[in-house]
Amino acid sequence: MDQNELFEQLSTEVTAMSEKQVADLAEVKQSGLDAIADAATKNSEIVEKQAAELINLQTQISDLSDQQAKGNFSMESNAKTFDLNAEVKSLTLANPSQDILSKGLTTADQASAGVTIRTAYAAGIVKPLRENSAFLSRIAHQSVANEDYKRLVKTGDAEMRWGGENVSNSALGNTGVQSYAEVTGTFGKAEAYPFVTSEMVNDSAFDLVSELSESVIAEIGAGVNKAALNGDGVKKPLGLLQRTAGAAHEAFSASEIGASNALPSTTANTVKALRSIVRSVKTGYRANAVWMMNEEMRDAIAGKVYSDGRSIINEDVTEMPDGKLLGKEIVIDSEMPNGVIVFGELAKAFTFLTVEGLVVQPNPYVAPGNVQYYHSLRVGTIVNDVQAIVIVTLKATA
Repeated sequence: MDQNELFEQLSTEVTAMSEKQVADLAEVKQSGLDAIADAATKNSEIVEKQAAELINLQTQISDLSDQQAKGNFSMESNAKTFDLNAEVKSLTLANPSQDILSKGLTTADQASAGVTIRTAYAAGIVKPLRENSAFLSRIAHQSVANEDYKRLVKTGDAEMRWGGENVSNSALGNTGVQSYAEVTGTFGKAEAYPFVTSEMVNDSAFDLVSELSESVIAEIGAGVNKAALNGDGVKKPLGLLQRTAGAAHEAFSASEIGASNALPSTTANTVKALRSIVRSVKTGYRANAVWMMNEEMRDAIAGKVYSDGRSIINEDVTEMPDGKLLGKEIVIDSEMPNGVIVFGELAKAFTFLTVEGLVVQPNPYVAPGNVQYYHSLRVGTIVNDVQAIVIVTLKATA
């Protein structure tokens, strides 16, 4: 094979290889374009599907908002696990004369309406109570998990003794250790169950539901203050003034002064009696001690004057609005019975307990056209240290 033939052969092979590379590149390019086109088509389908799902979701949200605006409290989930609306209606039809809030739907039914129907306003009651009650604003406050609440109080201190050199190397007897006792809280449930007609809600020029809630809170606050101070323990807390009997670690000291439901006849004897009250409280509790009484008792004490005409109450209003008695602030609480005085550090003596916040249960089903609002507040009281205060009453007779 001469050079020309060899050149032609090589040229042919190079041309064939070049054409094959061009064809391969074209095939790769077309394959890439096809893949891109397929991806774009798939992405377009995904976007269209997501847009459809979004529109469907917006429709569901709009329908749910319309139902809530009309008072439909359906708790139906996508899993169809529980339909509160259907359950409430079925109970109402089965018991048309019964109150579904106390018949059928109970707190024991934790899987359904016992939990889902309740709307809690945990912080909505404490502040109003503290503002409206001088007594509640002075004692301790604590939130507890349930009504089975107890605490330990120390009833005795550790003992000591004097000793000398143990020359006989005899065994020594132990000194006494501190002792403790258990105190238990007492509880009750304050309730209110007003209703509002749909006409009143729709036609009123102001927010009647909010106004109703404020009124209920004020009434519950007043009732709770009375119970915490003087409750008898029957479906309500046992009040501070009722805790003067029982075990020593749960009973506040009680004493009497005066005679025939009056203060001692002379100013000197009244001051002497009041000083004895102060001294009956342990020294450690006197620094933050106050006098608590009602207006009538305060005025009766203010009527006791020294020989120069000054009242035994320091009535300098720049210090305390109701004055000071033997250097201690006077706290006025209108719920205090007449003829009763409490002296000491209230926060160290007594605690106000709340099991949960104010619970509101709207009920639009029992009486068509009306919405009933069941309000409840579970509260209690418990003793801290009975040595922190003393409760004083006027003697009935000489």
